[in-house]
Amino acid sequence: FSNEDTRLQSDTQINTGYVGSNAYMVFASNSSMTSSSSAAYADTIRLNSSAQVSNVYANSIDGNTSVISGTQQTVALPVVATMPNMPELTPNGQEVTVARNGGSLLEAGSYGKLKVNRNGSLILSGGVYHFTEWDIVANAEIYASAPVDIRISGRLRTRGNVTIMPTASGNLTAKDIRIFVNGTNEGDTREGRPRAAHFGNDNTLALNIYAPNGSVYLGQRNTAAGAYIGRWAHAGKHTKLSLDSSFGQNQPIATEVPPPEIAPTNAPVD
Repeated sequence: FSNEDTRLQSDTQINTGYVGSNAYMVFASNSSMTSSSSAAYADTIRLNSSAQVSNVYANSIDGNTSVISGTQQTVALPVVATMPNMPELTPNGQEVTVARNGGSLLEAGSYGKLKVNRNGSLILSGGVYHFTEWDIVANAEIYASAPVDIRISGRLRTRGNVTIMPTASGNLTAKDIRIFVNGTNEGDTREGRPRAAHFGNDNTLALNIYAPNGSVYLGQRNTAAGAYIGRWAHAGKHTKLSLDSSFGQNQPIATEVPPPEIAPTNAPVD
């Protein structure tokens, strides 16, 4: 979900949940919703002729509406009036570095920059973590063994084949990893790089992230469970998204009540 602009690139799949924007949204070629209960919400939605969309709540639709298989109706604005609260961020500590091919366990606390080098592995033991920025190199892994709140005053960046998710033991899900990113895109534009929160290609993600001042950018071929919310939002080609949100359990308010299985009330999104 985004405040301004959400884009699903070609062959992106929404497996569960919903997507949207308080303003503008694009479904590119062959982007699809695989569940009949999924929905898209925005003031304006652009639909490529080869997209497959279940339910659409929009005030303006650009494209072929025949690709909509379910409900089509208008939506009250803003789609989401109350976004998540940004908590206090107090990074104040040493840089944390995980060596190439190394491993480490990190307790909750206030730190500087986090860098996990290639093939490195970091386990977060649980609690609240403060950082100035994240720089996660290719093939690195970050796991949470208990619920965590991760608060980053600057930017987050991962490279290719990165994993961020709960440990296999226990009953944790994407809801139990919450990441707040306060950084901006360079130049304060959607196209600006570096981005506030940039996930590279082929990442495996199970988390909730909120970046109110910049992009939440998912590269190509990511598998992403959780909730991904930014000023701008982007899902790259062949990315698969599934909703597991700790920011809110329901959907935005439509002008008419949709079928019960997608009945919206109040919340952020996928």
